[in-house]
Formats: sequence, C-alpha cells, structure tokens
Amino acid sequence: MGFRIYTQKVTILLFLIIPVYLFSQDFKVIGYLPHHYFDLVDKIDLSKITHLNLAFANPDKSGNLNLNAHQIQPIIQKARKTNTKVCLSVGGGALLPEWWTAWQYLLKPRNRSTFINKLIQYIRKNKLHGIDVDLEWSYVNEDYSGFILELRDSLDLYDLALTAALPAIHRYPNISDEALAVYDWINVMAYDLTGPWSPNKSEHHSPYSFAEKSIDFWKSQGVESRRLTLGLPFYGWNFSNKKDVHSVTFGEMVAEDPSNSFLDQIGATYFNGIPTIKAKTELAKNEVSGVMLWQLGQDAFNEYSLLKAIDEEIKDIIVDYSLQKTDNSTIDYKSETAFEIYPNPFLGWLHIRPENNLPTQIILTDGQGREVLNKVFTKEGSISINTGFLSKGFYYMIIINDQRVISNKLIKH
Repeated sequence: MGFRIYTQKVTILLFLIIPVYLFSQDFKVIGYLPHHYFDLVDKIDLSKITHLNLAFANPDKSGNLNLNAHQIQPIIQKARKTNTKVCLSVGGGALLPEWWTAWQYLLKPRNRSTFINKLIQYIRKNKLHGIDVDLEWSYVNEDYSGFILELRDSLDLYDLALTAALPAIHRYPNISDEALAVYDWINVMAYDLTGPWSPNKSEHHSPYSFAEKSIDFWKSQGVESRRLTLGLPFYGWNFSNKKDVHSVTFGEMVAEDPSNSFLDQIGATYFNGIPTIKAKTELAKNEVSGVMLWQLGQDAFNEYSLLKAIDEEIKDIIVDYSLQKTDNSTIDYKSETAFEIYPNPFLGWLHIRPENNLPTQIILTDGQGREVLNKVFTKEGSISINTGFLSKGFYYMIIINDQRVISNKLIKH
C-alpha cells in the first residue's frame, strides 16, 4: 500500500468540562442486531456493549410475535456471560403490509391490553430486560401514545425498561408530552440525513454536525441528557450511480482497503470512519448518557472494528493501529516502540520522534473538531511543531504513514 495523504478533514471533538452526572452513572452502549444478522453474533464482542436490542419482532393480528425462542435464546445465553442486557425491539422502519395491518388493530384502545399482556409474557418467558419500540414515521399514528403509556404501566410492574428509536431532528406529532416522558431513554437516530430517497443530495448522511444538532433538538423537546443516547451508523451510502444509491457496510469498506477505516468518504461513498466515530463517542460522553449502534452486524470484525474504537474512546485508551500492506502482510509493531510524542501536556514546542524515516502525516484538531494542522513531514529525524499559535485546551493528533496510524489525545497548558 502506498502512502495515502489524508486531504479530508478529520472531525474530532473533545470537551474541557465533563458533566458531573456522567461520573455517577454507567455510560450505555446499545447495539442493535437485526434477525438476519443473528448468525454473526459469535463475531461480536458483547462485553463491549451494555445493551443488545434484538430487531425486529412484529405481531400477527392475534398479538403473537414472529421471533421465536429458538431464534433468540442462543444469543441471550451468550449475552448473559458478559452481563449484557438484552431487549426486544419491535416494529422497524419498513413493515410488511400484514404487519402494519396487525399493528393498527393492536394499537386500538380496545385491543392493546391483550397485546401488551402477550408482550410482557414474551419478555418474561425469555428473560429479556425490556422493550424498544421502533415504529417510525407514518406508523406512529393517533393510537401510539396511548399504547406507550399503557405499556409503561405494565412494564413497571416487573421493573422492565421501555425505550424508543426516534428520528434525529423530528418529533412525530402523535407523540404526546406524556408519552415522551415515560421512556427510560431515547435512541436518537442521528443518521440518514440523505440516502436513496434523495439521490441528488450526494453528501455525508451522518456528519458530526448532525450529531450535535440531534442532541440539541431532543434537549429542546424537554428530554434530559440522562434519557438520550446518540446513534452511530456502521454503514454508509454509495451515490456513484444516482439511479442506484445503495448502502455499504463499514466492514465492506475495510475489506476493500484497511486504510478506509480512517476516512469518511471514498469517491461518492460516504460513511463514518474511526476518527469520526470516536469524536461522536466523546461528544456523547459529555452530552448524553450513551451511544446507540445501528447496527452491529455491519462492523469490521478485526482490529479496525468500530465497536472496538468506541470502547477505546470510552476508556480513554491510546491506540496504535497497524496497516495492511499490498502483499496482504501487516506491519505490527509494539505500541511502546511507536512514535514518541512529548511533552504531553505541552506548552511551547511539541515534538514527535518517528520510529523510521518514512514520510509522516500529522493531523491535529482542536477541541471543537477544527483542523489546525495537516502537514506531511519528509525529513529524517524528530519532528518539532511550534504550538505558539494554539490556545489552551484539548487536542487530538493522528499520525499516519504507510505502516501505521496512531491516535493520541493531547492537552496544551
């Protein structure tokens, strides 16, 4: 693999002030796993998530769900070993006509009690921890809020959770204030700003700025930070053919070229790479109570895993990535022999001592995600950067050559 210069801005956000409440409660990592990805569960490190949402269950007109115990019990048993709580997600963004017919019937006041009773029986029989309601757009009808309130009352009897997946910057008119108030938390779908429905809008579907707007929107609706999680996409959209805009998974982008892991765009394909996912995770750590992942089956199940990157960011782990060469071998140095960055914290000059004489790209972003330095150094020996133009605060440095990518958090006094 030749050395690729990263001309795209890497978006990173670090905050100086961390809300006190985040120190007193667990940070949630909620991963959705659709039923057609159930066979990938053995590749997923469930120890890195706090909640697993099995998606999606839908009822027939009698209220019987289409996911049976045979399908979900092996996953529940695996999750139990890592103390991961498993919830059932019902609905989905695209319902078959027969499912929607059943939902319309079961949401009616005269029918919902029987349906809710069947839901509770299903949850308790399978030893699940709650229900995630993912009815979207036109499926959120005039009977929705009444159903949510009654479901909340029934779940409370057994200390079970009630959550919902809701759009980034839109509140359905049929969700009442009372219904909005009873969710344990809301999984904010901060993605799909564009897609196949807007083929001429070829751009990022989940930029960092959209994550910020999503959080601000739901706070403006009166939802507390402790009841919000920020949705992170493990997929993107390929706009190369406007007549066939289609999705791509992060795993597919990594399989194509491991260095894609650190980008957000390849040609007309837009997705979230590791730096952006880490930046959004940092944003969530400071602004809300967790992150939501759509969806786990789309990850890269190797050292470039987004789930792994999220876990590293939560735990403030400094990462040393190796990159695959063109002959499919990898350069795999130990972290302690990699680039030395000193001093940290820094005041005046910042020094980087490379481990070899390869061309090295340094990308530095400030605490607001703005790129303040992007330069390729080709001279041998140590790299010294005069930081007199930088203000006090946190910074994020990415160091790249054709053998590795290293990310590090820095602070200037």
